Amino acid sequence: MIVEGLCDDGMPTAYARVTTGDQADATATMILATLNTIMSGNVSRVGLATIIDYLTLADSIAALKEILPETRMDISGIETKAS
Repeated sequence: MIVEGLCDDGMPTAYARVTTGDQADATATMILATLNTIMSGNVSRVGLATIIDYLTLADSIAALKEILPETRMDISGIETKAS
């Protein structure tokens, strides 16, 4: 996963790479976590949306740890952008 941090005006401020085992398993986990969030009824989103409208980085990591506990994660490559 590539994680992008945004400042209040929507401009990117930082990037981080989260490396985890099998891409297919990680993708399926993110889809499941997103669907669980939508089905929980705790979000009210109308129209076009992406995964970042439903999951934070913390949510994503928690889902990977819960659903794929054997998966090792490496969070590295944080790069900040000057304004």
